[in-house]
Amino acid sequence: MDRLQIIRALCIKRYKKRPTAEQILAVIKKHGLNAYTNDGKRRQKNAMIEAMRKALNTLKPSEIHRK
Repeated sequence: MDRLQIIRALCIKRYKKRPTAEQILAVIKKHGLNAYTNDGKRRQKNAMIEAMRKALNTLKPSEIHRK
């Protein structure tokens, strides 16, 4: 499962509808799923994997595979 699928599932779980850009950014910030650091550098792969793992653990299996 890639980062965008996790973000999409988290947005559907929280907002139950098509989210706005502000809502998507709020979910990304809350779960630390940003691709770049504050100074504009690309985040390390280990940090991204850890954030994705934590975010994925907040979802139920039925919420993960919803389209």
